[in-house]
Amino acid sequence: MMMAYNRKITLSEGSTSWHKEVTQVVEGAIREYVNQHQFDHLMAPNFLEDLPRDEIQSLVFSTQVKDKLLEFGAELLWVGVGHFGIEEKVKDQRLDTWGAKWVGDATVVKAYGEAQRMIYQEIGRAEGQAELIMSIINALNAAAVVGPSAVNQKRILLMRTSQILEAIAQPPKSLPPPKTEGKPPRKPRSRR
Repeated sequence: MMMAYNRKITLSEGSTSWHKEVTQVVEGAIREYVNQHQFDHLMAPNFLEDLPRDEIQSLVFSTQVKDKLLEFGAELLWVGVGHFGIEEKVKDQRLDTWGAKWVGDATVVKAYGEAQRMIYQEIGRAEGQAELIMSIINALNAAAVVGPSAVNQKRILLMRTSQILEAIAQPPKSLPPPKTEGKPPRKPRSRR
């Protein structure tokens, strides 16, 4: 009866029209859901979660909303959530936020690669030093077989030690960055 005549409804806050009050009950349920969730959940939900439109639909048809509508003599039969609109400023900020996350992830991957490269350089350097030490040992073993004098053995030891010290004193050379370009295409062989 109130709907047919769009009568005023008297509430503790004041009086309002029936259509407006029923609309506010439904919109209030939707606003409540939107206020409780992050923007990305509404606009780009995770595929493992429930869809926001389905959650809003179940919230609007909950017993709490039905009871509020029954107070005004109304029953909700259907509601369409529609499309969520985004203002340009929000869209730009969202893209900037996603871009910052991607840049951050790329920076972490790049730093990890640089650290791996430095580790491999140090491993190579240590292996080179170990090789020099092994060559000193081999040279001393070879000298003992031939039987050179103690002076010659000292010279060989000093020479190899100076080579090791020179290698250690040199700053590590950085490797060139890996090539990102592909190899040139191969020319097809002609069949004869």
